Amino acid sequence: MSGYEFTNAVKAAKKPNAVVNLSFDLTQINPDGTQTTRHKLTAAETAALQYAKDNNILIVAAAGNEGNLISALGQASTEFDNILTVGAADNNYRAGYSSYGEGLDILAPGDIPSTAETSTTETKQGTSIAAAKVTNTISQMWEANPSLNYQQIKNILLNTAKDIDVPDWDERTGYGIIDAESAIATAAETIPTIPVLAAAKHLTKSLIDADANPSNTPNNTAPKPSKRATANTAPGTPKTTSTSTGNSNEGTSSYTTEVAPYTTTSTSSSNGTSTTNSYTNSNLSNTESSWDKSTVKTNTKGNSFNESTSDSNTSASTYTSKSFSQNSVANKNQSQQNYSRVKYEGTRNDQSSSNQKSRSSSNYTTPSQTTNTTAESYRNSKSQSDSKYGTGYAMNNGKRQDDWGSKSTSNTRNTSSTGSSVNNSSTQIQGKANWTNSSNNNSSLNTHNGEESQVNRSYSESNSRVNAS
Repeated sequence: MSGYEFTNAVKAAKKPNAVVNLSFDLTQINPDGTQTTRHKLTAAETAALQYAKDNNILIVAAAGNEGNLISALGQASTEFDNILTVGAADNNYRAGYSSYGEGLDILAPGDIPSTAETSTTETKQGTSIAAAKVTNTISQMWEANPSLNYQQIKNILLNTAKDIDVPDWDERTGYGIIDAESAIATAAETIPTIPVLAAAKHLTKSLIDADANPSNTPNNTAPKPSKRATANTAPGTPKTTSTSTGNSNEGTSSYTTEVAPYTTTSTSSSNGTSTTNSYTNSNLSNTESSWDKSTVKTNTKGNSFNESTSDSNTSASTYTSKSFSQNSVANKNQSQQNYSRVKYEGTRNDQSSSNQKSRSSSNYTTPSQTTNTTAESYRNSKSQSDSKYGTGYAMNNGKRQDDWGSKSTSNTRNTSSTGSSVNNSSTQIQGKANWTNSSNNNSSLNTHNGEESQVNRSYSESNSRVNAS
């Protein structure tokens, strides 16, 4: 049954809401015959999703089992609020094979353990199983409270999920792992109301407006922790998976290693001063390759992700201090090479990208002084190069694009018996640049263009008191 047929069947049955499970990935056949994940919807697919949305159909989509960026269907949840993209969880972590990205909403256990009644001893697993479990939970939620609309159902699922990584949403674990029991109980107690859109999916806040006046805003404070409990787990052995097909002449291989997010906390106390430090780290790396020696083709691609978060609190009799920092780096690369075994000639294509984000804040307070500082930055880089070589000649063309931005604020207030003073300042930097290069044997050409803008603002005031003699 197609999406249109399902929606029409719901309309004919006069159902106010319905849920459909789409447990498949969108793929494409490339010119070289390989099959890869498709990251763009067709016009017909977009129209079908819009038709479902217009008729209050909640779509549960599986994230996919490729361990890399999810397909266009999963990413569509960023555009259509009636889509819920589900990844797989394994022992309270995201499963290494579960795809991820901006569209990921929630995780659910992705396995069906073998039992004595089954005909096989193999444990089945996948994001399709996870999506089916979420669909089943949604059905029970609507059974408990049929008057809820699909936006409320989606919000309840996300708000009751168990957060396991970055507070609130992140692109690797969504809003966390589904808590079916809590979701069903919350649905039963929820009063039907006007639709409320799901929370926005952003790891960090956007940069400040260049026209904003920081002197009119209250002092910044450290980011608020998640309202949901974050699991603290001891560091574990990296989870590694590896697959290989074919032989030395033709085949494919894949390798994945992942350290699930873990938090370590330490507390110390000396001379009336106590300090608590917590540190969270997670990382992932994945590589895939294929080769065919008969036609001499090699292809490799990989991605990696690393994120660390630290939080420190110090309390003394004369001051308190809080600091927070978070840094993440995501890298992707791909290389393809084709050459002749008879003559020294061939082609090569390389692509890579890197995305970096960081944010930090600090708060220092004494009876007479309060100082708050915040900082955010990002840097995105993309590069591509194509080369062609042979006996007596070599040609190469490459390009690289960078964009970056940062903002920082500082707010200080001092008070004393003689008066008070306030000093606020902010700096915002944004820039972008392009590089191109080409070479043909002994000749070469390189060009560069770019720009950077910086906005600085400051504000200060003081008030003095005159004591009566």
